[in-house]
Amino acid sequence: MTSPSQRFQVKWPARAMAPDRKLHHVAVVTVMPNALVLQYPYGVTPGTQVNVEFILDDKGKQKRISAQTQVLECNTTDTGTELELRITRASAGDIHTYNNVLMRMANAVSE
Repeated sequence: MTSPSQRFQVKWPARAMAPDRKLHHVAVVTVMPNALVLQYPYGVTPGTQVNVEFILDDKGKQKRISAQTQVLECNTTDTGTELELRITRASAGDIHTYNNVLMRMANAVSE
């Protein structure tokens, strides 16, 4: 089982839309239970809703996950802006797939 503090580095292609209604092609760079971190083209105020769609690898199959998220933190790094997002809404199937992928990542680390 993954602990709430476990974070995993990934590089998943994603699309995101903040209130400006512009679609941005971005990347998910970190995942954790109920949250993720995106590389984003500009800063976004914490509390802002961002709709995200990303593709993850689930046992060799690419799965598309769609979620409504809320900005928890916005940080500028040497590689750009990163948004830490809390997942606020997604389908039960998408949440199940996301959690299973995180569990497999946690198990691979502990082996």
